[in-house]
Amino acid sequence: MGTDKDDLAALFAEARRDATPGPDLSARVLADALAVQAGPPAEAGRGAGWVMRSLGAIGGWPGLSGLAVAGVAGLMIGVYATDSVDLLLNGQLTSLTGGDSTGLMPGIDSLLLSFGEEG
Repeated sequence: MGTDKDDLAALFAEARRDATPGPDLSARVLADALAVQAGPPAEAGRGAGWVMRSLGAIGGWPGLSGLAVAGVAGLMIGVYATDSVDLLLNGQLTSLTGGDSTGLMPGIDSLLLSFGEEG
């Protein structure tokens, strides 16, 4: 039994012996190339709606998912990190709100109370 190196050399030698493609393969490759050069096929039906055009303008589904992740991350940072931002700003938010940085974003209970007072 030969070594792996001999087996590999034999495989390469066999591949070099039969290096030319057959005429049917060449004809199929050339036919595909001519079809690609002719241009993209026409779309069936009406054009894309405004939603799909807008989606294409922002980079398709990957762009939309990136915007969604950035929006959720920004919302979570804004809600949960007000004390951290106040720390980075050396207490400027605390001085603006009178000592309570949570007053920058009131909770749902204060929103519901404000609607209850109007009615």
